[in-house]
Amino acid sequence: MRRSALPSAEKPRVSAWPQCSPNDHQLEGVPAGLSITNSNARSEFNLPQLRGFHGISPTRVPGMWNVKFGSTVPLSDFDVKATIVNQIRRLSDPTYFPSRPRVLEIVTFSAHTPFELNVTGDEISRGFYGSMNDLQGHNRTYYSGAAFQSHDSSLIWRFTKDTLLPQLLA
Repeated sequence: MRRSALPSAEKPRVSAWPQCSPNDHQLEGVPAGLSITNSNARSEFNLPQLRGFHGISPTRVPGMWNVKFGSTVPLSDFDVKATIVNQIRRLSDPTYFPSRPRVLEIVTFSAHTPFELNVTGDEISRGFYGSMNDLQGHNRTYYSGAAFQSHDSSLIWRFTKDTLLPQLLA
């Protein structure tokens, strides 16, 4: 499937969104019974530095681990996988890792890009979301999703049912 060019009315609004790039992966090779939450002691609230993994947790499949990875910029699949492997190799606390951990295999890979589209408070004050909603119906196109509502599927469905469907059916 090929991307189509944005109409001129949409381009300045849509391009204002910075992109966050979360990814979900399943891998093998982390010590059994261990969950890891990444943190950065030098950041406010100890949030992990991005590009990097947020956490590693076991799945219901023995020896299989789920990795949550994020970046503030889009990355190639190769770069995401390489960063995960390199960060896991750096784990070295001898209490949990008697030998350096290694990734045996990245079993599944799923990028959710773009995700969590948002703009600055100044852009909101200048009417960003009002101008986005003004696009509803332009070129017989209607928008629904987290960028127009929030990352709450119940609110997205309510918005679609109560706002967009009546416009489509009118």
